[in-house]
Formats: sequence, structure tokens, C-alpha cells
Amino acid sequence: PELESKSSTYSQLLIKVYIERNSFLGFLKLSAGVYISAGITFLSFFLKSKEEIGSRTGLLVGCLFATIVNMQVADSILGSSPHLTLVDKIHISTIFYIAIATLVSIYSHIIDQKGNSDKAIFLDRKICFPLFTISFIILNLVIIFNAIKTG
Repeated sequence: PELESKSSTYSQLLIKVYIERNSFLGFLKLSAGVYISAGITFLSFFLKSKEEIGSRTGLLVGCLFATIVNMQVADSILGSSPHLTLVDKIHISTIFYIAIATLVSIYSHIIDQKGNSDKAIFLDRKICFPLFTISFIILNLVIIFNAIKTG
């Protein structure tokens, strides 16, 4: 607080403070909405392309909106950071999955319009649903364990 001499040879002082959160419930509260959006996104593959393209697209847009709003709420709770946080990475990956699911829905609808409804259903339910679900779970586990490892 007080210098014993009138001058100082140091121009600044750097202090690092490490903060660690141990509350799983806090993480769950911040990320539950985004995980529910991801789950609804993956379940959208079970809507038929031909009859329910409007519903399917609306559902995906709703999931995208919910994820973005949830990301902003999490940002306001955690505060802004110059780096990507764990919660940011989860939200961004979910937004990416929703965008790809939307493109797959459009492609599936085009296939269905050409009279290949069995092919569209196979693409949606047998290829995309398991691929998206499993890869999303693996990606999130990697992101979370990497955050645990690095601290």
C-alpha cells in the first residue's frame, strides 16, 4: 500500500487467479437448454420429409433460436471472455449440428419430391439420426474432458 521510498522500478504487477467451479448443477443449469435443443434436432429426423417439411424446418429454426438465446443467457451469467469457454464450445457445436440438420432436411425433401421416399427415410432415420446423435455425444465428451484436463 505504501512505498518506503518515493520511487519504484516496477511498471506493473501481474497477478493470476485461478477459479475452479465444482458445481455440476451450475453447469447443468447453463447447458440443459442447449442439450434439449440438440435432442429435438436429432428427433426431427423422424418427421417425414414430404408431408412435414414445414414442421421440420420450423422445429429446427426453433431449436436454433433456443440455442442462441440460451448462449446469450449463459454469456450474461458467466460474463464475457476473450476465449471460448466450455459452454461456448457446446453452444457453437450445437448450432453447427442444427445447421447441418437443416441442410440434410432440405436434401431429404428433394429426394422425397423425386419419388424416392424410402431413400429419404433411410437417409434420415438410419444414417443421419445415429450419426448425428453418436458424433454429438462423442464431441461433447471430448470437449468436456478436455476442459477438465486443462482446468
